[in-house]
Amino acid sequence: MQGMLRAGLGLLCGMLLAQPSAPRLEKKIALVIGNDAYLYVTPLKTAANDARAVQSVLRARYGFETTLLLNATRSQIVSALNGYRRDLTADSSLLIYYAGHGFNDKAVDKAYWWPVDARDNDNTNWISADDITTNIKGIASRHVLIVSDSCYSGTLSRGVAVPQNLNGLNSDRGRTLIRLEQKPSRELMASGGNEPVSDGGAGGHSVFAGAFLRALESMPATQFAAHELFDEVLTSVAGNSAQV
Repeated sequence: MQGMLRAGLGLLCGMLLAQPSAPRLEKKIALVIGNDAYLYVTPLKTAANDARAVQSVLRARYGFETTLLLNATRSQIVSALNGYRRDLTADSSLLIYYAGHGFNDKAVDKAYWWPVDARDNDNTNWISADDITTNIKGIASRHVLIVSDSCYSGTLSRGVAVPQNLNGLNSDRGRTLIRLEQKPSRELMASGGNEPVSDGGAGGHSVFAGAFLRALESMPATQFAAHELFDEVLTSVAGNSAQV
């Protein structure tokens, strides 16, 4: 396994992604975070590059309005989440992508994102799963999709759902997609379970980011459900690395 180990969290909602050619009513917003130039802990190699590539695909292929935070502090990340609580309405969909260090504090049974100003022996600047999910619950957007490429990301799922297959998606796709679009969602997509994940991979991206980008670029349908994207990423990551 090349590169540093990266910690991961992700919320993948039952939200639909749609390419710009499809008629859409809601505003699509994305916050893309890539932290690798850490000040006090081991730097990472691919997180910023992963974030830039994800932002590019979301803007060009799917028509998202994006905000890119590179090497962001706790204050910058939490301020962005608070801004969405103030500004977004129910006719919006929000995607949050995080690439950077994550940490599972077994002593208190809590998972965290590490901003660029985090110290490994002082949790003052850590962002807990509770911080993230509380803010997500307070955002008015109909759909929130959080994708996290960091270690121990699977431990951050409390209070949110994970993408699940829905009966009827293949046999009656159009009707199922309409139901999914209308139903509010908060779901989680993580680059790994309660485990370290790789910061290295092919093409200058982490294993997870590479699979996520390929899936975004190759989804054949104009509209698709989050679990379909999840299935593509899962197959690629689990088939080519030790993380699941």
